[in-house]
Amino acid sequence: MKKASNEAIAVKVDVSDSESVQNMVNETVKTYGRLDCAFNNPAYVSAKHGVVGLTKAAALENGQFEIRINTVAPGTIDTPMLHEALEKMGVKPEDYAPQLSLLNRFGQPREIAHAALWLLSDAASYITSTPVYADAGYIGR
Repeated sequence: MKKASNEAIAVKVDVSDSESVQNMVNETVKTYGRLDCAFNNPAYVSAKHGVVGLTKAAALENGQFEIRINTVAPGTIDTPMLHEALEKMGVKPEDYAPQLSLLNRFGQPREIAHAALWLLSDAASYITSTPVYADAGYIGR
């Protein structure tokens, strides 16, 4: 993000298509002059496992260039889409959250953002090839 204006762009990319990935990099460099970091947010279990594999492979390929590659695997996040789905299921959030969270609540979008920002910061400068499960312990069940 540009420090002065807090400006960001989003570029839809299909990571299985190298042209799509290159377009994302090109758009970023065109807008900001360089690419400092990229964030991938997998939404479903199978996608998360695929992203973890891609993360490890990319880290192996790029570590020699001192490029760190990590991923955040979020749990169930409190969003309008979640509430819509729960309503369709006839389930109350407070009844359902304990099934998906050892903390008995849904995550907040800012909590996922904080995990990503930490991974992208110098505070995580020795971390690579690592999935961070921001899921309130769900993966450990």
